Amino acid sequence: MFDPVEFLKTLTAGFFEWAPRLLSLVLILLIGWIVGRLLYALVSRIVGKLGWEHYMRKTVIGRAILSSGYTAGTFSASIVKWLVYFIAILYSLYTLNIPELSAGVSQILTYLPSLFAGIIILIAGLILADWTAELVKQGQPKNELSTLASDVIRVFLYFIVITVALANMRIDITIIYIFATPIAWAIAIILGIVVGWALKDRVKEIIEGMLKRGEKR
Repeated sequence: MFDPVEFLKTLTAGFFEWAPRLLSLVLILLIGWIVGRLLYALVSRIVGKLGWEHYMRKTVIGRAILSSGYTAGTFSASIVKWLVYFIAILYSLYTLNIPELSAGVSQILTYLPSLFAGIIILIAGLILADWTAELVKQGQPKNELSTLASDVIRVFLYFIVITVALANMRIDITIIYIFATPIAWAIAIILGIVVGWALKDRVKEIIEGMLKRGEKR
């Protein structure tokens, strides 16, 4: 038989049990939203004053980011903002004190430092690899060989950056190590061909000069 008094007691007990948890959830989300917005404005202003757009325009990835409508400041600030939002959501779920949910959230929170370190290494490393490759290309006469050398260096640096980033993310990179040796040999051979081809005229001049000096003697 339905007992309205017992039902109200159960309902009241459930409310007082869950009300603090739900209030904590809402407060954490609100604080996370406010902090995220404040950090967005702060990071956007600081990075904007550093003038990173000049360097980003010299890289393929940087140009892709800028062409999508971001500036260096807004791109960096967006990453920080969504990071804060994500952490706030996780902590708010953790406060619900549901064992199964809390265990999963705890594992994610433990993994977050490795994940974000890997992401930072990946983004910064790829931009630096592009910048280095462009620097090599600009330092040589514009021809197919300089373009090839630049691309080879870019791919090699990409490989290193991706490997380091995945290792920081605790992702198994055994298969990458399997291909590392043949890739390194291939890059070394290509660079050898490029350097040899680039120096062939110089070597020819040196040999001709030595022969002429020998004839004079």
